[in-house]
Amino acid sequence: MEQIFHHVINIIFPVLLCILVGFLLGKFNKPFDVKFVTSLLANVGYPSLILAHLVGQKVDLDIFFKMLLSGVWVIFIFIILTALLLKSTKLSFRTYLSPLSLSNVGNIGLPVCALVYGPQGLIYGLAFVVAVTVFNFTIGRWISSGTFSLKQLLTSPVIYSVVISIVMLLTKTHFPKPIASGLDILSGLAIPLMLLTLGYSISTMKLGNMVLGTNLALYHLIAAVFITWISLPIFGFEGVARGVFILEGLMPVAASAYLWVSIYRKEDASSVASVILVSTVMTIAVIPIALTYWV
Repeated sequence: MEQIFHHVINIIFPVLLCILVGFLLGKFNKPFDVKFVTSLLANVGYPSLILAHLVGQKVDLDIFFKMLLSGVWVIFIFIILTALLLKSTKLSFRTYLSPLSLSNVGNIGLPVCALVYGPQGLIYGLAFVVAVTVFNFTIGRWISSGTFSLKQLLTSPVIYSVVISIVMLLTKTHFPKPIASGLDILSGLAIPLMLLTLGYSISTMKLGNMVLGTNLALYHLIAAVFITWISLPIFGFEGVARGVFILEGLMPVAASAYLWVSIYRKEDASSVASVILVSTVMTIAVIPIALTYWV
């Protein structure tokens, strides 16, 4: 048990340390432009990460695409359950549907998968990130704004990076070495910036109803455990893929969805911030338990 505890600490501590640094930057009022960093992640970090770690890698395509499909499946089931919850509680669909249906598979999930399973864990984790990122920057944004924008879809670098990666994976083609090296450098922006932004955002969020935030965070956790549990037999993952699916499935409420809420639903932003904060704190206990008894 002691060895397991030390193993878990070695995995979780680097993630928490990066989040803490971002949190302290916010608390000490250091310059940190969240909108700029979010734009940098959306236009450079995420696309470079996807291209650098998928193209040219030795990937079991069957497992990767099954993992991608499972990510879409998890979002779909979350949407159904969350829609039923919001309808019964009469909470705003535009405010809560997207955040409660998406998990933080990028900011927290990806570093954890990479630390636990190495490069293979990172690649399989990216399948989840692709599903959530594409949803968040398209449908998730449309839900919060209440409008559909074809321009946003056609001008999103994330969409193009996904398409290019999938085509190159299927055709087993590679980037020339100089381009691959450049993408590898740029992709190094993604994970640190994800974690720093999460920490900074938490430090600057104006919290709303903590009772509501706690209840919705508990709902997300219970739903995540339920969806992960019923989905494992459906997809039949084994080994690293099984571990990645469980870890990504148990991630907290997506902090990235807060951006759209803060822009389009300002009156409810503090309540969503409360959900994100409580859900993220819960993960500190959830990940070690999952690593010890489930993965």
